[in-house]
Amino acid sequence: MRLREGDGTRARPFSNLQDAVTGAAPGTTIALARGTFSVALILGDRITLAGACPEGTIIRGDSGRPSLVAGPGSSARNLTLEGIAQVPHGATLDAHGVVFDGQADDQALILRGNVTVDGAIFKSARIHGVAVIDTGRATIGNALFEHNGDTGLLAGSDGNAVLTNVTIRDNATHPGTGFAVVVVGATAAVTHADFSDLGAGATYVAGSTSTLSLTDVRIHDPTLHSTGPIAVIEVDYGAKLIATALSIERAGSAAIVVRGSTLSVDGLSLRGVSDFSSSSTTELRRPVAT
Repeated sequence: MRLREGDGTRARPFSNLQDAVTGAAPGTTIALARGTFSVALILGDRITLAGACPEGTIIRGDSGRPSLVAGPGSSARNLTLEGIAQVPHGATLDAHGVVFDGQADDQALILRGNVTVDGAIFKSARIHGVAVIDTGRATIGNALFEHNGDTGLLAGSDGNAVLTNVTIRDNATHPGTGFAVVVVGATAAVTHADFSDLGAGATYVAGSTSTLSLTDVRIHDPTLHSTGPIAVIEVDYGAKLIATALSIERAGSAAIVVRGSTLSVDGLSLRGVSDFSSSSTTELRRPVAT
């Protein structure tokens, strides 16, 4: 049996992070020095992890396990999580200044609970930067999504995501992959965003219970592969897309395709792309600028 070293005081700090987490009472803040901690953390009630800085404090998932499994009232700030981070049903995570580095796991962050994130980077996941599923709720602001294998954000299975001031780019690792946002059986709202270098298209919305709102979103220079979708934005199978101040530039492809769904746009600017096509309900409340 391994003996615990230290007692968590400033004079005798714990020698390893797992001991600190195991011994932490609800409401405890665990201050982490610079270094790499190889451990699969399961946080208890109202535990806060505070790193020195994202570049200097790294929590790395051990033996293929998650870097972090959040609990009720979990918080993290100023650190990097290498490997998938999970927020299960009933758990919450409040993250500030955190780098979620998927390290080729399927997701950098997957949540079925509630998450509030500010000032984060989601990168290098094999499939999704963030997956919000099974009634999960995510509020993400001032964030960068990059180098994820398929999708910056996936909202599915009654999930809900709200993104503000985000950049999603360089999701184009394989032919036919590389979306900014995919919404299937869920809802999402994106405000003040920039999407670029996407291999399959900017957004895909599908299903009669799916709604995506885009406000002040610029989509430009997608590197669409021939095997990918035929449009920068696709709305399919009874879904609904509501857009205000939407700009699509230099796509070299059809801008928007709507099939059996609803599109409502107030202010659409197209530059270097084709017009949109629709077999559904389409409402343009201001002229298309080209």
